[in-house]
Amino acid sequence: MSLVSKYGLAIIIVIGFISNIRGQSDWSATVPFPQGQSLNSVHLFNEQKMILAGHGGSINVTTDGGATWSGQVLDNGIDLYALHFVDTNNGWVAGSYGRVYKSTDGGSSWAECFTSVNHTLYSVFFANDQVGWAAGVLGLIIHTDDGGNSWISQSSSTTNILYDIFFTDTTHGWIVGWDGTILYTDDGGDNWMPQSSGTTSRLYGVSFANDNTGWVAGRWGTVLKTTNSGEEWTPQESGSTMRLLAVDFVDTETGWVVGMDGFILNTSDGGDHWQNQYLSAGPWLNAVDFIDDSTGWAVGTRGSIFNTVNGGQNWKGQEHHPQAFTAVHFTSADTGWISGKEVIGYDEEGPVTKGLMLKTINGGLGWSLDTDKPTSSVNDMVFSQHAHGWAVGDSGVILENNDAGSWSLHAVPVTVDLYSLTFNDPGHGWITGQSGTLLQTSDNGTTWNECISSVTSDLFAVYFSDSLSGWAAGAQGTILHTVDGGETWDPQNSTIQTDLHDIYFHDQETGLAIGADGVLLVSYFSGTNWLQTTTEPAEDIHAIFFTDQETGWIAGNAGTILMTVDGGIDWDLSTSGTSVDLLALHFLNPDTGWVVGDSGRILFTTTGGGELNLGDASMLPPASFGIYQNFPNPFNPITKINYYLPKQKDVTITIYDMLGRQVRTLINQTQYAGFHSVIWNTNNDYGKPVSAGIYLYQIQAGEYLQTKKMVLLK
Repeated sequence: MSLVSKYGLAIIIVIGFISNIRGQSDWSATVPFPQGQSLNSVHLFNEQKMILAGHGGSINVTTDGGATWSGQVLDNGIDLYALHFVDTNNGWVAGSYGRVYKSTDGGSSWAECFTSVNHTLYSVFFANDQVGWAAGVLGLIIHTDDGGNSWISQSSSTTNILYDIFFTDTTHGWIVGWDGTILYTDDGGDNWMPQSSGTTSRLYGVSFANDNTGWVAGRWGTVLKTTNSGEEWTPQESGSTMRLLAVDFVDTETGWVVGMDGFILNTSDGGDHWQNQYLSAGPWLNAVDFIDDSTGWAVGTRGSIFNTVNGGQNWKGQEHHPQAFTAVHFTSADTGWISGKEVIGYDEEGPVTKGLMLKTINGGLGWSLDTDKPTSSVNDMVFSQHAHGWAVGDSGVILENNDAGSWSLHAVPVTVDLYSLTFNDPGHGWITGQSGTLLQTSDNGTTWNECISSVTSDLFAVYFSDSLSGWAAGAQGTILHTVDGGETWDPQNSTIQTDLHDIYFHDQETGLAIGADGVLLVSYFSGTNWLQTTTEPAEDIHAIFFTDQETGWIAGNAGTILMTVDGGIDWDLSTSGTSVDLLALHFLNPDTGWVVGDSGRILFTTTGGGELNLGDASMLPPASFGIYQNFPNPFNPITKINYYLPKQKDVTITIYDMLGRQVRTLINQTQYAGFHSVIWNTNNDYGKPVSAGIYLYQIQAGEYLQTKKMVLLK
């Protein structure tokens, strides 16, 4: 048996899938194919057409034996675990939150069937186009006799997780699950009776060749067989201790079992003997389906797909799939690029990865895969001009794109991993990397020169507010600052030891840095002082992007997207509809943007991510005056006060102590309409620092008067 991978394609056309997130329409998902999310179920119609279901609500269909794929995302926020078709048209798919969808056109379109349950369904099976069952956690079994339009619960008399269902007709069926659970019915599920499996292993898959003969597969290499409808189950020697996740028999003699780490077993004598068709440290295989004793497909984690046309003597992998997208950049609403790394195969040590570059010319509806890519992961990308791009990656890789077309390798004086780059204008650019590496160009990348950083920490991010003033951030709270275009770098005290993943400055004074555990640093004095806060949820956050001084976004782990419309003072959670780690983002304007991340996830919005609910701190333009809570609060030694003027007014902002005595007048002038901010450095009107305590700040603009409270710590 050999594993053959598909290499050497000049250009692979990657079709994107789009879906609005359930419950709101501000973020949508587009999943390129091959994708990187787990595939959990496969159904073969014939040698040419098959359909896959997986994480992130993805449905993938091919009609040419896997040469090209199309599909859709049913719901970005759910995972699909099982699908079943009874003919070429009618099929169902089930997944998390009790979701069941039905197709009547062979998987081209899907409609939700409302089950009235909220628990995960791991299996679905239909005996014909009307009668079906679904099962899942807590012993849940639901049944329909009208094609999925309505569902009723059936009693399983167990709370064990139920993983798989198989029926031989409308009355005789089996369900398997945790702790060696096997349930049997001979009346369509009105009564489910336990059968003795003789094991406490978790059982994941069940398949019957006829009413009498069937097999079950499970943990610790468990394979059981019955020849009397389950009255007795006999262990078979699989020769494995692997977790076996699915089983499929095409007749009473020929079948396959698949499982963890690319494990595949085949039998041609009903399971008396099993042959190993191991894929050599491959991905976990979650499902397998054969249409005869020759043609079959297996799918699994990280979007892995394998097929055979000779009964498994050879398995061919379509395992080119994204492992992670780490950078995204759009030069227009239509044209954009994504970079990262993809899995191109497997060896004895696991997945083999290579750099990945994708391009779209239709706003992300479709993506083309550039095979002229480096062997190393591509970590960041930027276009200094509309058609001139740069990308950096591991092992000193720098790529240049001169014509918005192909990418070419560019010579550099280092071989360490490079993590970030920025261009302040078409001529001046900077790169940061491993072990304190800093590179600089002043001739649009023709030459790159090393800068002395005086640190050995990995530098994950770099940003310049102009051609002279820049900052770099990295491991263990490292922040460096330059005022001479990178010739010299001075350390700044971030006050933390947490890794910082990205940094951004509105101008030469006001900036933000983000990092692990949701840490957010703010500086109003060019980084000489950094104020620490933490975002909620406190997940690792990786990327920050602003379209102007007020409007920005943060992306992070577990699907975290945060948005601000007041320059970063307040951040509100934008529902992404996904739980995968999000690693990079790019916006063309306050409405149109993209976020990318792990497992090939791509999200986009045309509404800026949705309206925010900031309570008293809402920065959506109000109809009247507004002064917002200072940030940070409590604070030491500085804080920032933001306010909004709907029209030009004479404005006074004054600070008082708790006895009503005036401490400091911050503003006393005529100001135009719009958002404004002012910083208080804890000095009074005489330039002397005040003591710790509670203070009041008050805005008066015409007839408008409002007061808020703040706390100074020392």
